[in-house]
Amino acid sequence: MLGDAIHNLRTALDHLAYRLVSVGPKPHWRGKVYFPIADSAEEFVSRIGGIKKRLRHDAVKPLAAIKAYRGGAGEILWQLNELDIIDKHRLLLPVDPQNVVHSMSPREVGIISRSPSHPTRDRAPKPPAGIGHPHP
Repeated sequence: MLGDAIHNLRTALDHLAYRLVSVGPKPHWRGKVYFPIADSAEEFVSRIGGIKKRLRHDAVKPLAAIKAYRGGAGEILWQLNELDIIDKHRLLLPVDPQNVVHSMSPREVGIISRSPSHPTRDRAPKPPAGIGHPHP
């Protein structure tokens, strides 16, 4: 459930970036739009540069001021992104530590297979086509 909340927050940032691009000078574009979050200041500047031409001029400076990268003023957004990536790529498998095993004796197996309600009762496996008994 926490992973869903983290993913929803990250997705909200992507929706914000999409909206900023959709009201920009080139609303029809090719490619995906993501909210710029990076591992370093250099990578962040590069990501801002990649989206800059599609943004309104008054949106570039506030977006760049967020500094959503490790060590930047917006490092919390970088942390959110990292948690989202971890949640997407690591599957938690719930495990029940109690193994309940029940074995059946041959007698019990025979009783079940002779039961009138057993689905395979009176159904012998059919031989493959063309193979039969040599003597009728």
